Amino acid sequence: MIKQAKKKRLLLLVIPLVIFAALLCACEEGLQTKDVRLTSYPDRIVYIKGVDTELDLRGGAFEVEVKSGAVFKHVMDDHYLSGNYYTEVDFDTEGVYEVSLYYDGFYLYFPIQVISPESFQRLQQSQPQKEAGP
Repeated sequence: MIKQAKKKRLLLLVIPLVIFAALLCACEEGLQTKDVRLTSYPDRIVYIKGVDTELDLRGGAFEVEVKSGAVFKHVMDDHYLSGNYYTEVDFDTEGVYEVSLYYDGFYLYFPIQVISPESFQRLQQSQPQKEAGP
């Protein structure tokens, strides 16, 4: 009789632990990354040859969808992206370069362009001038 009571108490302890462990695994699985999407390009995607010397990803944003269906929004800033992107941009050579952003086993790709100072000046001149405010 005493052995049966001990078994019941042991089961009452073990069953909740097993249920808790199963729920914990399910939660952890639900937070695994399912997809990563670029939602906005960085503020700067055009750089000036011989003037700019480093990539500026501020203003960019991406979403991370996890297996549970939840979506988390992230912004690209220097602190967050330190070491999580790669590019072979040469700021002394005009051209289009690809930036690779790595997040939890997924990659996002987007282009940037290095243009000559003359091209930049022509681009600026072709833009409509903003009227001065009151």
